[in-house]
Amino acid sequence: MLKTILSRLAAFLRSLRCIFYSNAELRFENMALHQQLATFKKEKTRPKLSGFDRIFWVFLRRLWRKWEDVLFIVKPETVVNWHKKGFKLYWDFISNRRKKKEQNNSWREARALVRKMAVDNETWGAPRIHGELLKLGFKLSERTVSRYMPKKEPSRDNP
Repeated sequence: MLKTILSRLAAFLRSLRCIFYSNAELRFENMALHQQLATFKKEKTRPKLSGFDRIFWVFLRRLWRKWEDVLFIVKPETVVNWHKKGFKLYWDFISNRRKKKEQNNSWREARALVRKMAVDNETWGAPRIHGELLKLGFKLSERTVSRYMPKKEPSRDNP
């Protein structure tokens, strides 16, 4: 009996604190509680959070200081980990995009070098040019080098 009285008193005191909340904080709290309630209604057993749910909590964490007070579905550390994973994915994406641009430039540069070496040194074949490119730090196969070499036109001196 004492337990129920104390829990009701605690609930009453929690509802009294709403008087001191700003309008925006009340909206955030309602939004957070509604989102959790909707998640619980979706599942009969333990709720499975969708990507939207995770994004919602990450953004709410960024917008509202007291987001931890109304979070019951998962631990606050879990939301922080989602946020960290999101940053990691973002920076991995940016990093890979830069690497692809650099790779495209190095392939263009290698192609230009192969053509220039083949034109300047007519006696060099693909094996020799391949060796020279390896010394310069380009990692191409000999077959790729032979594809990049300009095609030699048949001589017109012989009938």
